[in-house]
Amino acid sequence: MSPVVASIQLETIPLAIDDNLDRADQLIRQACHDGAEIVVLPEFFHTGYILSSYCLDHAEPIGGKYTKWIKSRSMRHGIYLGTCLAEKSYDGHFDTFVLCTPSGDVMTYRKRYPAPFEHSYFRAGKSEGIFHTQLGRIGVMICWDMIQRPLMREMRGRIDLLLISAAWPDHAGGNLPFPIMGPRIRQKCLQRPGDLAQKLDVPVVFCNMTGQFCSFLPDLGLEFSSPFVGASSVIDAGGTVLDRLGREEAIATAPVSLPGSGEHQILKAA
Repeated sequence: MSPVVASIQLETIPLAIDDNLDRADQLIRQACHDGAEIVVLPEFFHTGYILSSYCLDHAEPIGGKYTKWIKSRSMRHGIYLGTCLAEKSYDGHFDTFVLCTPSGDVMTYRKRYPAPFEHSYFRAGKSEGIFHTQLGRIGVMICWDMIQRPLMREMRGRIDLLLISAAWPDHAGGNLPFPIMGPRIRQKCLQRPGDLAQKLDVPVVFCNMTGQFCSFLPDLGLEFSSPFVGASSVIDAGGTVLDRLGREEAIATAPVSLPGSGEHQILKAA
């Protein structure tokens, strides 16, 4: 089985949700025209990635209007469509990956490792990011999750494909000096998807945001501005890069090899 996967590297504008949704819609249609069966959008593709109560203002329970937006596109185009939303739950707010299937099922995973500064807004999830689908076992990670070794160990030998949705700024290219950590953090973003493909021996679809990140950092009391790293990619099992973007808004797409189909079920966030 060799489904075509697509990573949509999208530039979003905070406070311009309708425009962001329209642009995402156009790129989803383009990916489907190119034969994509699995499509991934960046983290907070609809609101833009910004560390403020603005994201929480647009948080909603799973099944709300943004979930329905994803589900409707998934069913309309007959694709698996995954991205991250701000989830509002009885036990707090979470950065939650939503994967919708062509048959209308909704699977969710809450980010286990919120990045520094995100802890002011989002709680850490507890569930495993492994979904059993008709295409096989799909693992999911959200941005900072991908450098956490415990998650990699959990998935080893248990998934057939890994999807990563991210909004990873370039800490080495911003207005604040991070002379040592900045280049290291950028390099992790560039290298880690390939490392995961090699170590887990599965294809990886890495989807990052592009454009400009600008946000107040609550723990530092400063505003940070930088471009997003971009570098969205499709990587085959073993680490062969099949398609990779720079910083442009575009779609990385390629067929990937999966072992076969698996029994379909829905795993809910815990």
